[in-house]
Amino acid sequence: MHASFLEGAMSLGDSVSLRRFRHNSVEHLDSLLKRQNASEQDILVASEGVFSMDGDTAPAAEIADIAQRHNAWFMLDDAHGMGVMGENGFGTVEALKLSQQQAPIVMGTFGKAIGTGGAFIAGSQTLIDFLVNFSKHYVYSTAMPPAQAVATLYSLTHIGSDHARRESLSANIEHFRDRFAQQFGEYNKPSPESGSANDVNLTDSLSLVSSQSAIQPIIVGCPKKAVKLSEELKKRGIWVSAIRQPTVPKNQDRLRVTLTATHTAQDIEVLIDALALSAEAIS
Repeated sequence: MHASFLEGAMSLGDSVSLRRFRHNSVEHLDSLLKRQNASEQDILVASEGVFSMDGDTAPAAEIADIAQRHNAWFMLDDAHGMGVMGENGFGTVEALKLSQQQAPIVMGTFGKAIGTGGAFIAGSQTLIDFLVNFSKHYVYSTAMPPAQAVATLYSLTHIGSDHARRESLSANIEHFRDRFAQQFGEYNKPSPESGSANDVNLTDSLSLVSSQSAIQPIIVGCPKKAVKLSEELKKRGIWVSAIRQPTVPKNQDRLRVTLTATHTAQDIEVLIDALALSAEAIS
């Protein structure tokens, strides 16, 4: 979950207890909920729909079912799913056909696929009325500028009908993964030492996380090397951020490639060539 969510939860102090379940482990989540105290009646289970660092997706339908069995709320942070996932680009909820009862709270941002700024909480009218009246962070914040609201509404209106952009993004993801494999080696099964179960080892020094989303992380495994690769790419006119510990676990330092619908096949070729040259330059 985003740091803002965690900070908000921790700001409640001793009035709440914050527990983490293992990444995408519905079994661990179920075991934690089974061990809850009888006094713990108000329980919120939260998960991202598409994870920002690995680009993998959550088993949101299973999480929702487990939350319902334990009379818990399920909140879905779909910042990276909105505009991309689902037949009409309406996110993880649409892609998995989740009802409002299954996912009563959906959080997202307008700063990713929507292309503007700000964020939102979606839910029942009762929930929204409560937040509007009692959420201090909302009550005492500055309202969104009208021009930004109009631009956001325009994007939301056209996302549902613009299937071509999602098709273009899917093609770019496939092309990038194919070209990466061609340049750096064929796909191999991840080794136990590779860290994440999602890693696909391509060479001894680089691995491509098994992601089918717009987020395509290249695991470097060394913070200094990740920074050097990022700097070399900038020299070649390409911006790819280096993500290091503690943002990601130790030995999972990476380059975080983010693809868009407006990237071209030629852009991807340039990226792959620049990555190969950058890796050679720092070796």
